[in-house]
Amino acid sequence: MEDFFDPEIFNIEKNENGYFISTKDGQQCLYLTFKNDAIYVNKLEKCGSNGTILLKLLEEYARSVGIREIELQDASELNTNCVDESGKQIWIKLALLKLLTTGKSWYNSLGYFSSHSNAEEIAGLSCIDAILSSKENKILQIHEIYSIEKLKNKKALYASLNSQSTQFFFLYQKKSANIQYQIDNNETFIASKIDDVNRYTESIIISAQELFPHVDLSLNVREYLLAILPEKFVSHGNCQEYKFISDLLKFIEPLSDYDVFLKKTLSGGKRMCKNTKRFGRRKLKRVSRTTKITDSY
Repeated sequence: MEDFFDPEIFNIEKNENGYFISTKDGQQCLYLTFKNDAIYVNKLEKCGSNGTILLKLLEEYARSVGIREIELQDASELNTNCVDESGKQIWIKLALLKLLTTGKSWYNSLGYFSSHSNAEEIAGLSCIDAILSSKENKILQIHEIYSIEKLKNKKALYASLNSQSTQFFFLYQKKSANIQYQIDNNETFIASKIDDVNRYTESIIISAQELFPHVDLSLNVREYLLAILPEKFVSHGNCQEYKFISDLLKFIEPLSDYDVFLKKTLSGGKRMCKNTKRFGRRKLKRVSRTTKITDSY
């Protein structure tokens, strides 16, 4: 591992499951585990550099030890450094945004793919249709999740857990009481949940009209997003617009069946690069000077 991640730049800690790789000043870069002749990337952070370079170094290491597959989860998000009315940080789902606007995520561009994705289908829907379809899906899920049968099964599960351990007695008791209330007042409870969805849907449409009155919701999702996106995301930019983009993506995300667990099969034979250590140091320094806030990593 040291031949690829220069010890003068990185701290490399090995345990029985894999490696923790961080910078000398303690910034986390990679957490790797090994399973079934594959490397699983549990965590990938910029750590003052660039994720592309970190993955390339990891791929070189994998080839050198005869590992042919790298797996990871595409959970990339952009921190806007804005907060909403409740003080919660506003994050934008970068993977979904990239898929809908360009057809591929940042990881996809590096050769990491999932088993399936209907991003192109969603990108081609009109934005208003995507919003309304997502609303209908949420309402169907409410009817399913809070059906009498599902609630009774859930209550029975808590009763079983409660009988096995007294440690969480009061927690399970409270949950069971909540479920019983939902059973006893099922129609009213479901109606209140549907009202919440309707209000939230309306708030998204109103926000779109107020923030972007010049952009028609009849545009397809890709055209709409490209029309409202800033040239680049900057720290503490237009927080209202950032919040709307974040809310819109979260709202229509359930329409997507994008499998966030990605895999890359490596090509090439087992080899070691004599100049890897110098290569890693040189590339890391150069990239760290050009990384922008708009980069996914």
